[in-house]
Amino acid sequence: MIIKEMVILETPPVRTGYSLPFLNQEVNISQGYNGPYSHKALEYELAYGKIIQDDRFSLDFALPIGTPVRAAKEGIVKFIVDGFRQYYQGLDIQQATYFYTNHLYLVHEDGSFTLYSHIQRGSFQVKKGDYIRHGEIMACTGLSGWIGLTPHLHFAAGIFKGNRCIRETFPILFKGYNGVLEQKELDLERVASCF
Repeated sequence: MIIKEMVILETPPVRTGYSLPFLNQEVNISQGYNGPYSHKALEYELAYGKIIQDDRFSLDFALPIGTPVRAAKEGIVKFIVDGFRQYYQGLDIQQATYFYTNHLYLVHEDGSFTLYSHIQRGSFQVKKGDYIRHGEIMACTGLSGWIGLTPHLHFAAGIFKGNRCIRETFPILFKGYNGVLEQKELDLERVASCF
C-alpha cells in the first residue's frame, strides 16, 4: 500500500449541534484539526485502486483508558468494529496502517456521521441499528489501532462520499466548549504556556 498526502484548499462550512463525546474530564486535545500525524487528506493506493480519506477535521482527545464515550449527537449506529487488541504507539504512518482500531459510526438525521475510534475491546453497550440519544454512553476508550504517543479518543464528524473519496470530515463547534481545535493554534498555546 502506498500512502500520499493530498492538498485540499477548501474548508467545508462549520457545523453546530454537537457535544463533547465525554463528560467530567479536562479537554486535552493531543492532535487537532490539520494535525501532523493522521489528520490529513490521504490517498491510499491499494490493489483495487486509489481511495481518498479526508480526515483534516478530526480530533484526538487525550483521555484515561476506560473513559465512557458518549454520543456527540443523536443518531443510529451504522457500523461497529470490535475485536482488535493490538495497538501501535509510534509515529510512522506506513507502519500504523497495519494496526486496526475498534470504532463506531453514528449516522445522523442530516446524513452526516460521527466517528468514535480507539475503543476498548468488548466495551460496546450498543449494536448496529440502535437509535442513540444525544449524550448516551456507547463504549469506553481503550488501546486499539494507531494510538501514537498518547492514548486518546479519535473523534470526527463528516459525510460519506462516493467514488474515490470515501470519507470527508468537516469542522464543528461543541456546545459549552470554546477552546481551540486547530493544530496551529494548539501548538501556539503550548509554546506560550512555557513562558
